[in-house]
Amino acid sequence: MEGFFEKISTRQTRTHLCKNTDDFIFCNFVNYFKNICNIVIFAFIVIIFIVTISIFVMFVYFPLYFSSLAYETTSTEVIKHSGVIVRSHQAIRFDSIQYTTVVSSPLSQYTGFNFVIFFIYGGQLRLDFLSRQDTIEILKSTRTSGMREV
Repeated sequence: MEGFFEKISTRQTRTHLCKNTDDFIFCNFVNYFKNICNIVIFAFIVIIFIVTISIFVMFVYFPLYFSSLAYETTSTEVIKHSGVIVRSHQAIRFDSIQYTTVVSSPLSQYTGFNFVIFFIYGGQLRLDFLSRQDTIEILKSTRTSGMREV
């Protein structure tokens, strides 16, 4: 008879816990994921969603971004054009550049991982994924424009 009363008391406790609104969500969540099959299906759906987003970014967004990326130097300024959905045009004058930083990877002559960062008053302009020749050309144009070397 003791087992019978224990079952009744645990059943009452379970239903009592699920009557609270905060615990009701938790109880429904636990009841839904009681079966391991539901967990596997949920994990499979999440993985498919992540893979789909990754494929979209790799094969649609990145090619569009890199094809829209353009840099232009004139005798007085550097202009950056970029953006996929919203086009952005940033221009800085050479005389407003405080200092310049060049970031290159060890194999940058083969990979194109060269970055030029112009630090100006109140911000910065980063030129990404330049070839080594373009990096040298941009640095020469900033030096010949009257920018002082430190």
